[in-house]
Amino acid sequence: MTLNEPRDHPPEADNGISLPTDLSLWFDARTLTEWVQQELDKLAPKFQHSTDPAQPPCYDSQVMLSLLTLAHATGLFRSDQIVRACHFQLVLQGLCGGKPPFEGELIHFRRKHHRELEQILAGVFERAVRERNRPGSSPLPSGLREKLLSLAVARIQGARHSDDSI
Repeated sequence: MTLNEPRDHPPEADNGISLPTDLSLWFDARTLTEWVQQELDKLAPKFQHSTDPAQPPCYDSQVMLSLLTLAHATGLFRSDQIVRACHFQLVLQGLCGGKPPFEGELIHFRRKHHRELEQILAGVFERAVRERNRPGSSPLPSGLREKLLSLAVARIQGARHSDDSI
């Protein structure tokens, strides 16, 4: 499975914004990963890396948020898809330290932290729209920012529902 491989598509808000389901069609994985990290850093210090060496990387909230956000930004929604991709996609392998989470862990974490995921994903969407349409420009108008947040919420909800339908 590659970042550009066809995937399930969750229902998205009809808000007049055209973003690909897989942002890696527009930007490389390194750029997307950097954006995810930068957006996650805005939520700091709430989600700092775990300092417990005995704790697997995927139990680290920051790793889980990064993994889920990047997955949802690149068209991976169901937990089983994400776990499978963690075995084969180098970017996701790197995020989880080569120790993929279990499906149940992803489902539980996404339900518990959906608001944070929505904020981070909306921030990644903002960066994508800005870079794609107006590189180096000022922040997006608030109406557009609200639409991108709405799109992020729809993706996270769609991902949650796709797990419920398995």
